[in-house]
Amino acid sequence: MTAPLQPCPDSAAPAPLAIESLSREQVRTLWLCGVLHAFTHLYNVALLPLYLLIQADLKLASVDQATLLVTVMMIAYFGPSYPLGLLADRFSRKKILGIGLALNGLGFVGLSFSNSYAMALACVVLAGLGGSFYHPAATAMVARSFPTNTGKALGLVAIGASVGFFIGPIYCGWRAAVSGNWRDPILELGLLGIAAAGIFLRYAREDSRAPHAGSLHEPTEVPLTRPSDTLSHPMGEGKGEGGFVERSHGPRASPTTHEPCGVRHPGAVFETRPARPPEKMFPNRTLWLCFLGASLAFSLRDFTGWSMGSLGSLFMQKAHGFDLNATGFALSSIFLASIVSNPLFGGLSDRGRSRWLALVLMVSAILVAIFPRAPKAAVIPVLALYGFFFLAGYPIIEAALMESVHDSVRGRVFGAFITLAGTAGNLAHWAVGAWVKRLGPDAANPSAYYPIYAVLALLVVLSLAGLPCLRAIRKREIHTASK
Repeated sequence: MTAPLQPCPDSAAPAPLAIESLSREQVRTLWLCGVLHAFTHLYNVALLPLYLLIQADLKLASVDQATLLVTVMMIAYFGPSYPLGLLADRFSRKKILGIGLALNGLGFVGLSFSNSYAMALACVVLAGLGGSFYHPAATAMVARSFPTNTGKALGLVAIGASVGFFIGPIYCGWRAAVSGNWRDPILELGLLGIAAAGIFLRYAREDSRAPHAGSLHEPTEVPLTRPSDTLSHPMGEGKGEGGFVERSHGPRASPTTHEPCGVRHPGAVFETRPARPPEKMFPNRTLWLCFLGASLAFSLRDFTGWSMGSLGSLFMQKAHGFDLNATGFALSSIFLASIVSNPLFGGLSDRGRSRWLALVLMVSAILVAIFPRAPKAAVIPVLALYGFFFLAGYPIIEAALMESVHDSVRGRVFGAFITLAGTAGNLAHWAVGAWVKRLGPDAANPSAYYPIYAVLALLVVLSLAGLPCLRAIRKREIHTASK
């Protein structure tokens, strides 16, 4: 049934739809999630400029053993994501986030005291495990809190990732150069992460949804039309489908009319349906195949993204003679510009996921192919421009995925997604380290890197195959819910 919005008899003000109108606690929690996001990804890239120092200090036979530390950490980071997503759908997301960052920081503290390769491996496993707590819980929490501005909200939280990605390499490169060893920056960052976890647990707002409570059985609000017929379906060319967003767990219902409370955009038409019980992630095999296809497709994007960090570090030091400071600064430049592009493109994508994602990834692919051909003076500008477009794709895809499924399974869906896509993409660290090892003396020649960067650019283009898979999930989920 469709009907105009009815006011809540016990509510003096309409339910907010925009980020700007949220309570102070909600805004504070959003930014605290961004701080946790910063530490989570700071730890992902902190070791990138330190490979050669770690190899020398731990007396490793080759550089691929040093790059393997990051591969192992990221396997531990992505591997447990599905069970942690399951926990995020059932327990306090706030506590999951705080505990995860504390474990992540503790792993780095232990790594700074490692006196053997085996101990270093154990510590990066602990750090990766702690990092795996973040995305399933945080993405589901933000998507639930901001159902009408999901792309914008995730883009704002992604500013934290950009800051973390930026600070990690530049701080570790600078601090290692000043102290003469790689251990000091790792210890300091680990201790800061533990302190940040305590602050988050103290001041963040608990997730408003109560697991196993009535929130899972509230009405589902599905938009049928946009306020303007000029807005096309973000994942296709059709009109009048209300965009990509199914408003799972929309505003609560009026006790007298059973219609959702709050304010809608002028001219929009909504349908209120009962929420599906959280029994399965996907109700049939077709949706599972679409989900697996999307995960594997976007793993190609992740493979290139991680390669640009690890391969870029080795390329700049071996082919262009960058020192630790210059390498750390160059890697950090990838993430600096994304502080602007993440919320910018995330917000723009709320009006059309497909076209904006296609734009940022196609431009990124061109820049990946250009990078090894750029003169030494242009390396940092090319990396910064690449980061501006490439990293903006992450909040767009996260928003599209979260809006494709019911809130009660979002933690599991995102956990499974990053387990599949992230684990496959994370093989890049080891793969590019082994590839550079095989180059031998040719590693000092920039032209030797042309083929691998061409392959990485092609992988970004191929990752766009994940878009029709998400579109199919979206359409079939709405069709299933309407029955």
